[in-house]
Amino acid sequence: MEQAYLTGNQTLAKTLAGVKESEANYHSQPEAWNVKETLAHLIAVERDLQAWLSGMLDGAEDFEPSSHANHSARLKGLVAANSRCRTLQSEIRRATRETVSLLQFVLPKLVERKGTFWRLSDNLTQLCGHFNEHIEQIAPMLLAARQATGQVSDPNSTSAPAASAPAAVEP
Repeated sequence: MEQAYLTGNQTLAKTLAGVKESEANYHSQPEAWNVKETLAHLIAVERDLQAWLSGMLDGAEDFEPSSHANHSARLKGLVAANSRCRTLQSEIRRATRETVSLLQFVLPKLVERKGTFWRLSDNLTQLCGHFNEHIEQIAPMLLAARQATGQVSDPNSTSAPAASAPAAVEP
């Protein structure tokens, strides 16, 4: 998981290099997330995962990680509190480091509870994929923003991240 986060955060840094705040705020569709809301979602998922991990130590296993990380109000609140794209990016790096650190304390205590440990490992595997999927969606969002503002007219232009057709991210 640590390596997946490291790779994801490196990809995110490359994708967001030189991004303008207006690009990160751009909505391709009224209900679609923008770059900042996608970053906020990843932060919310990490926070929910950390709460779930902590609860597992107390025997609470009825909560699914990231079950509340799609709520529009929560994402808008995170964006409002961390309004700059680089602030959100820093918060993701901090949150993923915190998750990895927490796992170092949690895993030894849960390995004896086989069912719990299996459920945890299954969820962690899915969350790694989820993290990277959202990071991969950011380049097309930025391309859509640049096309909408006339900064890029050719989708194959080298002045924007290479990406396929812009994809809307829906909650």
